[in-house]
Amino acid sequence: MLSLPFIARTPQNIKRPKIIVPFAPRTLEEIRSVGDWAARARKAGADAMEWRVDALADSVDLLDADGSAAQALEEAQLAIQDHRLLPVLITVRTAAEGGQADLDDAAYAKVISGLMRRTQLTPPLGTQPRIAVDVEVDREPAAQLCKQAGELDVPVVASHHDFDRTPDTRILLAKIRDMLLMGADAAKIAIMPKEPSDVSRLLEACASAVEVAEVPVIAISMGPLGRSTRVFGGDFGSAATFAPLGEESTAPGQISVEKLRSVWTELY
Repeated sequence: MLSLPFIARTPQNIKRPKIIVPFAPRTLEEIRSVGDWAARARKAGADAMEWRVDALADSVDLLDADGSAAQALEEAQLAIQDHRLLPVLITVRTAAEGGQADLDDAAYAKVISGLMRRTQLTPPLGTQPRIAVDVEVDREPAAQLCKQAGELDVPVVASHHDFDRTPDTRILLAKIRDMLLMGADAAKIAIMPKEPSDVSRLLEACASAVEVAEVPVIAISMGPLGRSTRVFGGDFGSAATFAPLGEESTAPGQISVEKLRSVWTELY
């Protein structure tokens, strides 16, 4: 199990989750501006950035293992990893879970495996991991990908997204348990609520999970109805939230990092 200090909460701000700011460039040219973007994000209050690789799906063939697209993806990844201003969570969000990458399980495994291997091309900065990879736990190769990540010393944030319903607490806890059994270094659940009781059920599951989990747990209820979880999730043990820089939202219900920091300054 690897430590993820850029996600785990600190005793000094135990109720304030870490802020992960999504970076979703659609072209390689946009990626080359990562240094300026990361500087703005850090100044705004970001603790880490999430590189949404799937945003490149329209301009880069993610499955091109040997051709020019593969070289372009490697160039992009090295640029992201080398800026050194913020820790990086690398995410390929599939269409099945609300993203832009239309990949089956085999293709998903191939892309994630390549991204994991390329993390080794960047020398570490200090002793703490600064690059982690998101693995969608509902993909069939998830367990094998977590195993590979462990062999490479790449921290894994296992994730599950459901845009259709909020299961009962027992099912949510079972999903988190599956992530831990796979060896995840953090567990993320994001659910779309239909009614207020769905939001409270997610927070109840989060509070129960953090009592027994040895890794950070991230619990988010999406959309306008779930915005309270992005603000007050830390009160229930949620370790991190995702907040865009300005209005560059990558998920429904996200609150900008600037607004979130302002609210937390008043509350905490």
